[in-house]
This record gives sequence, structure tokens and C-alpha cells, in this order.
Amino acid sequence: MQYIDQIGEVEFPPPYTFPGVTILSFRLDADLNCLNILCDRVLNIGSLEDRGFEYRPFLPFVDLEILSYPRMENALWPDMGYTSQRECYVRIFVWKFVEFWGWLIPTMEVATFCPFIVVDNPLSAFSGRDVLGLPKLLATFSDFSPPNPFGAVSTLEFSSFSSTSKATLLPVVTVEESLNLAAAPAPAVGQWPWGDIGSQDVDPTLRSLASSLGLRDQPTLLSVQMKQFRDGAIPPGEQYPTNACYQSIVQGELTIDNILEVGELPAAKIIINDYVSVNLAESLGITSGTPIMPRSQHYVKCDLSYGNVSTLFVNSDS
Repeated sequence: MQYIDQIGEVEFPPPYTFPGVTILSFRLDADLNCLNILCDRVLNIGSLEDRGFEYRPFLPFVDLEILSYPRMENALWPDMGYTSQRECYVRIFVWKFVEFWGWLIPTMEVATFCPFIVVDNPLSAFSGRDVLGLPKLLATFSDFSPPNPFGAVSTLEFSSFSSTSKATLLPVVTVEESLNLAAAPAPAVGQWPWGDIGSQDVDPTLRSLASSLGLRDQPTLLSVQMKQFRDGAIPPGEQYPTNACYQSIVQGELTIDNILEVGELPAAKIIINDYVSVNLAESLGITSGTPIMPRSQHYVKCDLSYGNVSTLFVNSDS
């Protein structure tokens, strides 16, 4: 069917181009069991028999990254103009398995999954959620003037649930200076976004996989997300309209077109705050409100593009 443009609506499908993006990257220790639960809840939807595949985290850490986009363009209509934004997300590396006669067989596909994404551009938020399934929320960013890594990311949250509680802007992610730590060494050019995924705390089989895949040499990064829309109608047998009417798993490709610069960051500590309306730290197995020292950190400036989007699975139970 043909998409119907509504008044004032600006939602462009991919492909997109993002020249000159600056990324502040912090690798944080996380709990692998918590990441497994998160993948089961958000990525491994429906039944394995219907889906035919499964995603599993295989690294005991996540990447918290804060990005500055000077230009965001649609590659099909570059003459229409551009927007800019700042963005913060948590990224998890996941490994794809396929089902074969009741067995899960590992594939050669490694992708990333972002369970938390916030931006300060409403056009990006709407397009990201509706078109790509990215769970984007609107946020405010204080400071973060690249390569300065310090500042706070705040979103509308509830500090408590009650009839008198009003959602207010509260800091979810804060990056503060750490005077007691030396800055982690910057990775070599070309290592972003993989970094050191063959470290000694990773299962030897997975280290072998990472080596055989040659991930550091790949310019394209697969991404997978759950795309979900609620239905305003009350489903049969339900008292409230709490079930989604559409669920699918969407895959896209983020391509690193050109790495312009890689450098060190001053020593930092990360604080992730949970509230009753957001449980990011808990979902990662991280203590809320407690300073976290990154296992590594760096900044990179690069040209990116995103496209080749496909729907891997539609949940017929939704």
C-alpha cells in the first residue's frame, strides 16, 4: 500500500547519511545474566518455532555512547535539507542463533541491540520509533561539547507513582570527571565500534568466533530492534488496552564510511539513575546511582550511513 503523508509530518525512510559524527564511547561492565533476560524480553519475541532464530549477548559489558550529529540527511533526497541532534544510547553485542530440529545453531552474524536510546530532536525520535523500531525518547543534554565528555542526559521521569506525581526532567545518565583515574588508552583507528571483544574474560569459543569473523575489519555493523505499536482498542478478553497490536524484529546496517579522528578522553566516571519509570541500570545489572569506572573510553569522529533495513520476523501472537 502507499504511505499517506499527513499534515506537517516529516518521517523519512532510510537510507540516511551522517557526516562528521562525534562519538564519546564508554565501555561498562554489565551482568551477562541480566543482558540475557533483556534479550529474551525484547528480541526473542513470540515462539522460537515461529521465529526460527534467537539472539544472545556474549560479552560481559555494554557500550554507553553519547553522539553529536552536525548533519542528518536522507540519502534519497539530500537537497531537501538536514537536521542535527545529540543522542545517547546503550549498545549490546548479540550473537544470532538459528533453530534447526529443536537445536540452536550459532551463525556467523553478530549484531548490536540498543535497549535505551534518547535524542534531543523530535523528528529523529518519531522517525526512529515509527520507521525503524528504535525505542527513542526525547531528552535534554547539558554540556558534552566533544571531545569534552562531561555532562548529563535528562528525560521526563516519575520519581514515584501516585495521583500527585508529575513527570519532571531527571538525570538518567551523568558523566563526571574522575580525578583519581588515568584516562584509558584510545583504541587504534578502525577498532570502533568493536573495541577489544577478544579479552580474556570472554569464553574461548566466542573469542575464536570474534577472531574468525574479523569484526575489527568490518565497516558495516548490523543492528536489530523490536518494532512495536500499541492498539488503542481493548483486546478481546482484556480489561485494559495494554497489549501491542504489532510486534516485529527489524534489522538494519550502520556503515562506517570514514573514520576521521580517534582520541583519548579525560578520566571519567558514569552514573546511571533508575526511577520508577525507567530501570536502565537494573536491566544491565548495574547499581543505580553509583559511580561506574569504564573499562575503556575514547572518542571517535567519523562519517556514518544507515540503510538496507529488513523485517526479520512479525509476531503473529501480537
